[in-house]
Parts: sequence; C-alpha cells; structure tokens
Amino acid sequence: MTPLPLTLCLYTSTKGHFSRDTYRETVTDFLRQVPASYLDMLLVHIKSEPGHEGKLGEMGEWLKDHGFIVFDTCQTWKHDDPSHNHGYCMDIKKMASKIHSPYYLGLEDDWVMSSESVVNQLAEAIKKLETDPNLMQVRFPRFTNEYERIINLRSKHGIDSRAEVGILGGVFHNDWSNHPHVVRTRDINAAIRFVFATNLPKHSEHGLGVAMKMLSDSDKPFFTPDSNQIRVGHIGVPTNAERDDLTKPLIAT
Repeated sequence: MTPLPLTLCLYTSTKGHFSRDTYRETVTDFLRQVPASYLDMLLVHIKSEPGHEGKLGEMGEWLKDHGFIVFDTCQTWKHDDPSHNHGYCMDIKKMASKIHSPYYLGLEDDWVMSSESVVNQLAEAIKKLETDPNLMQVRFPRFTNEYERIINLRSKHGIDSRAEVGILGGVFHNDWSNHPHVVRTRDINAAIRFVFATNLPKHSEHGLGVAMKMLSDSDKPFFTPDSNQIRVGHIGVPTNAERDDLTKPLIAT
C-alpha cells in the first residue's frame, strides 16, 4: 500500500498517568491496526523532568525500536497546572515544525482505537480535509452521543456550542479537542504560532481551538465521524475499572 500522506505525532511523558505507563499499550494498539509502513513518519515527543534521565532513555529506546523518531524536552511541570498546557503548546509547536507530510495525526499516550479499519478511517479523514478547505479537524469520537454532548455544552458550561448532523452521518461542530485527530500540517503550524504571537490562552485546547477556528469561514469547522465507524477509548486513568470499554456505548451526560 502507498503510505498515507500522514505523520503520527505521539505525545508522552516520563511521568505517565497516575504512576501508570500507558504509552506502550497506545503504541502497540495503534501499530497493530496501522502498520508503520502505512504512514509517512512516526514522531514522538517525550516530556521529561530533571532526574528522569533513566526513564527517558528507556522510553526512547523502546519507541525507536518501534519505528519512532524521538524528540524530548526537559521541563518541570505537573498535571492540571498552567505549566502543563504551556509546555504542551511548546511541544506541539516543536513537533509540527518537523513534519514534511501534508497531514498530522495527533495522538496522546493514553488512547486506544476501535474500528473495522483504522487505516480506512484515516484515509477518509484526509479525504474530507482535502475536499473541504473550511474543515479544520477530523476528531474521532469517544462518546456514542457526540451530537447531544456538544449541544449540551451550551447549558452545561455556557459554551457557544454548535453541532449539525452531516448528510452522510457524523457531526460537524465547533468543539475542538486533542482527542485523537487529523488536521492539515500547515493549519496546526499556523494555529500554534497564533497562540504564541497573540494574547490567546497558552492552552493546548482552549487557545489552539480558537486559533484553528480563525482559519475557517465555517461556524462548525470540525467533524467527528459516527461512533459506529470508529471509537477511541481513554486509558490514562487510576484503575483498569475506570478505562473506557470500547465494546459498550459511552454516553456523555
């Protein structure tokens, strides 16, 4: 198969999630469904901290063995803190600048996917972006009620949420998220530079999402396919019992 014009950008850290390593499962799951030969490049960014040199080396070697080109940044940070999101924006800026292919697949290290063919879903995402210049992101669904979830953001959080079911299924909307997604490389490069060049929040979702919307004439510039075509599951949780079960519906309330 001719490789997709797509680069995988994986984001991970030496801290893991709740002292649990999930990057190996994420990578193993992904490469089981999308062999490295189907993509242009595999890139990974590892966020480390002083004193984590041994862990960084271990992770880097494992990821290199699985076909990744490894980049890393040493920075003191913590979850749910401005240091996390500012640093994450810097990581995105660094990684996006390394890509030569026209499309970018963003994948954090605590997600798995379920589809009859993830490869076909990636190809469909690229096709949508190729044919609609006002579409800025194809994000794969975690929830089985994405339309209702997005519409309910207005009453739940006061967000100007907009959503419309597509003629052929899926949902067009304005809810940016860093859940596994495909975008144009040129767009992610432009948007992350807007974040740093303006007073937009230095936040990997709040600031980046606003910047991506600025690149489109549509008020619903993002697309999420039907959950019966592909689902993504979150595994970066304290216990196995809290992982998303991709064999069951997941309803956002």
